[in-house]
Amino acid sequence: MGPEGRKTIAVGQRVERSLVTFTLVGEHTRGRAPVGPIATVHERGGPLDGPNLADVQRLAYDRLVADRGGLDRLAERAIEGGGVGTTAVVYAGRPAGLAEWVYRDLARLRERVADISMTTTRADIATLRSNPPATLAAKLRERRAELIGAPETYPNVAQRARVAARTEYVDRLIRRLEGRADDRSDHRAQLRERLSDRSRAGDPIERLQLGYQRRDERDVPEPLDGLRTRVDAEPAYLTRRAVESGTVGPIARGATEHPLVARNWNVMTLPYGDVVDALVSAILGPETTRLRTGAQVLRTVERTNDSAHDVDTDRLKRDVRDGTQLGLGAGQETLAEFGLGDRSSRRAVIARAMDRWETTGTRALAVANGSAAAAIHEAATARWSGSLTDRERDLLALRLREDVHEAVTSKQARPAEPTVDDASRAFRAAMRNGIASEMEDSVAEAGTATASDLAGRSLGRLPAGMPVAPAPGFWYATVNLWRVEVAGEYARFTVRVPRGTPDDPGAQLHYVREEGTVTLDIDGDGTGERLGRTTRVSFRTGTEVAIAVPPGPQGVGDVDGQAREESPGWPEPGP
Repeated sequence: MGPEGRKTIAVGQRVERSLVTFTLVGEHTRGRAPVGPIATVHERGGPLDGPNLADVQRLAYDRLVADRGGLDRLAERAIEGGGVGTTAVVYAGRPAGLAEWVYRDLARLRERVADISMTTTRADIATLRSNPPATLAAKLRERRAELIGAPETYPNVAQRARVAARTEYVDRLIRRLEGRADDRSDHRAQLRERLSDRSRAGDPIERLQLGYQRRDERDVPEPLDGLRTRVDAEPAYLTRRAVESGTVGPIARGATEHPLVARNWNVMTLPYGDVVDALVSAILGPETTRLRTGAQVLRTVERTNDSAHDVDTDRLKRDVRDGTQLGLGAGQETLAEFGLGDRSSRRAVIARAMDRWETTGTRALAVANGSAAAAIHEAATARWSGSLTDRERDLLALRLREDVHEAVTSKQARPAEPTVDDASRAFRAAMRNGIASEMEDSVAEAGTATASDLAGRSLGRLPAGMPVAPAPGFWYATVNLWRVEVAGEYARFTVRVPRGTPDDPGAQLHYVREEGTVTLDIDGDGTGERLGRTTRVSFRTGTEVAIAVPPGPQGVGDVDGQAREESPGWPEPGP
C-alpha cells in the first residue's frame, strides 16, 4: 500500500519470438543398380524426355508439409514441444513408354546371355563329373559388370532404371543357375553312394571317367622270343549256360556247372521308383512321377495298341488328362491376365491350338515339353493381333512357357507312379504274349523273325534315363549308367611248352590248373606224398558304363523293367 492508501499495480508485456527452421531432405533409394551419380536428376530430359525427379520436391512437400497443416501449423507444434519430423516415400512420375523401352533393352540382353555357353563331353555329362549350371553361373559372374553395363555417371534417371532392370535380370539368372548347380552336386553325391563298392577302391565316378579316357588303350604284353606255348582250356569257350560232365571232362559225374556268370545293373530304368526318385530332386515323392513320363508311356501304348496288345490304360489316361488340364488351365489364366478376350474366347483359342494333337498321350506330351505353350501363343497372337504390343507379345510367350511348365511340374499334375508302372508292365506283358503268336506266323513265312525285331520298336518307345537340364525348360541331354560284373572259371587250364628236362630233352612241360591234390612219390615207395592243392584259373572283373544322348522322348536305358539282371549261378562260377 502507498502512503496515501492507494494500491500500485505494475503491468508488463513480454513477447517471445521463436525461429523454426524446416529442412526437406531427399535421399534417393539405391535400388538394384550399382551406385553412381546422376548427371541430370531434377531436370527434365533423357531418352524419353521424362521428368526425371523434377517433380519429387513438390510431391515430398505435399506429403510432408501441406497434408499435415502447412508450415505454420508444424511450427506451432514444434514450439509446443511436439515432434514434427517424419519420413515418407514418394515416387516420381514415369514417362510414357518407359516400360517398353526397358523391356526392349532386356530382350536384347537376353539374346546376349543366350550366347554364353560351355563345352563338355558326353562322358562328363553321363558321369555327372561336369556341372554345366555351375560353369554357366561362373561365366555370368565373371561377365556381370559387362552385361549390366553401368556407367560411372548415369546420364539420367531412365538410364539408371534400365541398369537396375539389367542387374535384377542377371543376378536372378545367376541365382537360378546356382540352385541348379547345387541340385546337380547332390545328384552326383547320391550317384556316388549308389555306385559305391567297398570291394573296389577309389571314387566310382572317377573310375567311370578313367575308363572312358582309356577306351582306346590296349595293354598287350610283348611275347617272349623263342618260346612257343600251347594253351588248352576246358571248356574252350566260357558260356553262361550250364555245362555237364559229358561235355567238360573235369566236371564230376552227374554235376553241372556255370563257367561264366554275370550281372548287369541299369541304374535308371523302369519302374521309375527304382532310382530316379533318389537322383532327381524334381521327383516330389515316392507316389508320383512326372507328367512327361506318364505321357510317354501312354503315347507308346496308343501307338502300338491293337487287338493283340490290348492294355487297360483308363487310370493312366485319367491321371494324364488331369495333369494336361492343369497345364492348359494355367495357359488360360495367363491369357486372362493379359486382358485377352472373355472366358469363352480364351477356351476356343486354346482348343484351336491343341487340335494338332489328337490323342491323350500326345496332348499331354505337348503340354509337358513346351510345344503346347508355343502353339497357344501362336493362336493367341493371331486372334488378338491388334491388342498386343511387341513387348506384350514377347512377354506373353515367356509367361505362357513358364506358367504352363510350373503347372505341369506341380504335385497336383503328377500321375500316380503305380498307375504308370502298372501300364508299363501290362504293355510289356501284352507285347510278349503278342510276340508269341506273331512269331509263329513270321517264322512260317520267312523263318527269320526274332522277338527283338518284333518288340524292339515298341518297347524302345518307353522312356528311360535321367534328363539333364541346367535351367528349367532347357533339356540338353539324357544320361544313364550301367554296372556290369562278370566272373569266370575254367574246370581245367593247361599250358604246354615244348621244352623238356635235362634227363628227358624231348619231353614237354605241362602246367595244369584244376581243382585237386598235388602228389609226388618222393621216397620211391610207390605212394605219392601230398605236396599241396591246386585251384582253378578264375577271374572276376567289372566296369561301369556311362552313356549320354541328345534330348528326346525315349532317352537311353533298359525298358524291360529289370534294373538288375543276373545270369544263372551268380555270384559264383563253377560248381
